[in-house]
Amino acid sequence: MLWYIVKRILYVIPVMLGVLIIVFALKSIMPGDPVDMILPTTATAEEREAKREELGLNDPIIVQFVDYVKGIVTELDFGTSYKTGQPVSEELMQRFPITFILALGSVLLGTLLAIPLGILSAVKQYTWIDSLILVISMLAVSIPSFWLALMFLSLFSVELGWLPSIYDASLASWIMPVIVIALSAMSGLTRITRSSMLEVIRSDYIRMAQAKGQTEEKIITRHALRNAMIPILAAVGNSLGTQLGGALVIETIFGMPGIGKYITDAISQRNFPAVQGGVILLAFVFTFVNLVVDLSYTFVDPRLKGTIVTGTKRKKKAAAA
Repeated sequence: MLWYIVKRILYVIPVMLGVLIIVFALKSIMPGDPVDMILPTTATAEEREAKREELGLNDPIIVQFVDYVKGIVTELDFGTSYKTGQPVSEELMQRFPITFILALGSVLLGTLLAIPLGILSAVKQYTWIDSLILVISMLAVSIPSFWLALMFLSLFSVELGWLPSIYDASLASWIMPVIVIALSAMSGLTRITRSSMLEVIRSDYIRMAQAKGQTEEKIITRHALRNAMIPILAAVGNSLGTQLGGALVIETIFGMPGIGKYITDAISQRNFPAVQGGVILLAFVFTFVNLVVDLSYTFVDPRLKGTIVTGTKRKKKAAAA
């Protein structure tokens, strides 16, 4: 089991290396000179050349990439913001809690709504309840989040005046962003829960439990749901990772000072280090979340732990032979 955990952690290295290469390559081919974003138009040619030397822009692209990766790995240094002159890592850490809380709260709310709806839809298959839940799910996934956010603003802030239109650190200013993202997460999780439950409900051991006279509630909660949790857990983890990046538009609409809005502002300002740092941090968190979900499978379904241990022993015996 320990070797399996180590192996899954090692898989993160090539993934992050690939992200670093792609992000750095995109930055390198982008038009424009970073020196133009930093120095005023009145700067002399000598000042511009000195700034290029300071930033390492005169070095070969491979040297720039190695220095950038070395700075991230050894010092968590994403560079310096062209706009503020502050370390990008500090600015990201100031904004990351807001993005993480927004994504986590939205996914938790979406999961709390999706699992009961998915179970009810599976249990009431082909009834009007099933059809209604599927229609709601399809509507939720079809409506663009930015449009829904604007409608919420128009109704609850402008027309009714119940909620603040811009984030002000109050609890009320979290309500609309969380609900908007939660509805998007709920739609996919509901359909995955339904399909997973339908597959489990048709299993022989479920029919055996019914034949023994166990109540439907006990069969669903203790037998069916637990064995259907693997696809659901995978969808929840993927949704959390997706919402970390997907909150970009919602943060911008509601004026939330998270990483999404930070990246959006940096793009409009051509602040390359800020864009790079934000994308790399979100990619790392997404990869880490999926790693945790992958490792949690063995706790949800102990049979997988036995399979992993058995497979590891077989590989060791084959290598010894």
